[in-house]
Amino acid sequence: MSIKPQSRPKASRDEILKYLVAAGVDLAKEKVAVVGIRGYYKDTMGTPFVNDRNLYDDAFFVLTETGMTAFNGNVDPSKFRKGIASLVAGLYRLVKHRHKGKYDALTIVVDTVTRDGQAGTDKGHHAINFHYGGDFTTTGSEGCQTLPKSQWPEYQHLVYGLMDKFKLASVAYLLVEN
Repeated sequence: MSIKPQSRPKASRDEILKYLVAAGVDLAKEKVAVVGIRGYYKDTMGTPFVNDRNLYDDAFFVLTETGMTAFNGNVDPSKFRKGIASLVAGLYRLVKHRHKGKYDALTIVVDTVTRDGQAGTDKGHHAINFHYGGDFTTTGSEGCQTLPKSQWPEYQHLVYGLMDKFKLASVAYLLVEN
C-alpha cells in the first residue's frame, strides 16, 4: 500500500477560501495563508472513514489573493506513542525555521495540543514543525506537519518566496477537520 495518494488534492479555491472566511481570515490583508485539512482522503486511503496514521491522507493548500497550490500532507504523528503530541484544529502563525539546524522548514508555536494516551488537552508552549517526511515508508512525523519529500521543495520555496515577496514575518495557518 502506498502512503501517499496518486494525485494532489483537487478542491477548488472557492471551497478552501470558505474555511478561511469562516475563521475570520482576511486574505486581502494576510496576502498568504495555508490551510491544512485533516482526513482529506479518509474515505479513499487506508481504513475507510478513519484518519489513519503514517499516510499522507491530509491536504495542504497555499492561497494568495489570486491563486492556490495544493499539496499532499500529513498532520498526525506517524505512529501511536504514549505522550506524542498532535496539533488541535485552529488558526496559527507559520514562521521560517531551521529544522534541527539542518534545513529550511516552517514552525508554529502553540498553546494547546492533544497527546496520545491522555484525555483532554495539554496546555503549554509547544513547537510544531512543518518539514518533509518520506515518500514510500514513513511520513516522518513525531507530531509535526509533514509533506512527501518529493513535494517539500516546491512547498517550502513557494511559502518562503511568498513571505519574501510580501515582506511577511509569518503567514496564517488554519488546520481544519474534514
